[in-house]
Amino acid sequence: DQCCPLERKCASDRLTFAEFVEITARCRQPEWMSQTLRMEDKYWDVINFVGHLESALDDTKRLLEKIGAWTEFGMTGWGNNDGNDSIFAADPVLDKNMMSMFYDTEETKKRVEEIYAIDYDNSKLGLRQP
Repeated sequence: DQCCPLERKCASDRLTFAEFVEITARCRQPEWMSQTLRMEDKYWDVINFVGHLESALDDTKRLLEKIGAWTEFGMTGWGNNDGNDSIFAADPVLDKNMMSMFYDTEETKKRVEEIYAIDYDNSKLGLRQP
């Protein structure tokens, strides 16, 4: 069962994505909350780096360079391809197909945008409106 421990309400194991979105909206689990609400306002002034999944490869390099760790931890890469595989390699076709599989209606897309609107309004996060 997919439960909201805070409400003790459970749903069946076979949720649609739209049903899951509604659970995340009413259940304040940290992993589902907007990023803006996950920490107190007083900490936002000290945030000096935010990375994004869609640019994780570039963002990771930028972060590692910023802290002086690129040569030791990032330059050699990952995987079995002589260490030249990217842990964050993107497949744009797969990404688009996955998004359309979940966001199968305009209503679901709008609901997610509504739930996480506070994150789009947070300039520190640097998110673009979809």
